[in-house]
Amino acid sequence: MALKLALILAIMDWTDEGMPNTPRITTVHWARGQMLAEEYRASVHRLLDELSIRGFDVKNEEGTGLYSAAWGADRRQRRTFCAVLA
Repeated sequence: MALKLALILAIMDWTDEGMPNTPRITTVHWARGQMLAEEYRASVHRLLDELSIRGFDVKNEEGTGLYSAAWGADRRQRRTFCAVLA
């Protein structure tokens, strides 16, 4: 996840600079990507804790109970959401 975020940040900087040569992931991009990934991870853990307190079943047979229990998402929506988080 951190690498994906670092790549996105590098591409954003690359387009802001007028797209010279090829985009490069710098240590600044990597550090920010790691920080964002850790913030997202912590947010998911807080959400899971909150859902557990409220009585939602956060695990089911497909391993995606969080999405179905909280939002009633169908199978395709859960797969898409899980792919984005991966």
